Order: sequence, then structure tokens, then C-alpha cells
Amino acid sequence: MTSADGSCSGTSTEKGSEVLNANESSEGNIETWVVDRVEGELAVVVQEDDEIVVQVGVVELGDYAVEGALLRVPLGPVGEPLWAEATRDLEAEAERRVGAGKRIAELQERDPGGSIAP
Repeated sequence: MTSADGSCSGTSTEKGSEVLNANESSEGNIETWVVDRVEGELAVVVQEDDEIVVQVGVVELGDYAVEGALLRVPLGPVGEPLWAEATRDLEAEAERRVGAGKRIAELQERDPGGSIAP
């Protein structure tokens, strides 16, 4: 979970075979970002806490340039995201998918017209 200062605790992330504790970084601060969509050579990425939207080159994200990827991104010395050092949190992604599925099911039950599709 991300705290008010942008640090995370208790979550492990994966990058290749490397597993890190989500609050570990050389600069000490990590932000959570989600890949909203990929448009050609750019990924549209949303910062979880402040809902900041940025475009990042898919080359910078590598294999993580996937719609729905939840990224733990360390911050550099002046607070800039260090995309090349990002890790993907597969566990948190799975939890979000389950939660979203439940919300959609609840909305479908309340929708008399049936216009909400999964």
C-alpha cells in the first residue's frame, strides 16, 4: 500500500527473476503508476495517488508496457520517476482485477437496461 509520502510497504514486486520489497529504492521513495493504455510507441501511465497522467516511451518501460500493468517506480533525486528501474506488482494487479470484476457484477445487477458490459 502507498503511504502519504509515496512510499510503499509490505508488497513485493518482480522484474525478471529479481524480487524486491516495494519500499526499497536507492532514493527511498516509490510511486505507484498504472499503464492505462499503449498507443503506438507511447504508453499512457496514470499515477495512482494524484491521478497524474503522463506518456512514457514503450522502450523505457520494456516488457511492462502492457495495459493494466501496475508499476512501482522509484523516484530520482529531484522527484522524477525512474522508469528504467520500475518493477511490476503482479499480486496487486490480480487484486485489482478481482475488485473490478466484483464492481462490474454489482453494477450489472442494478442496471435494468443491461447496458453495462464486463
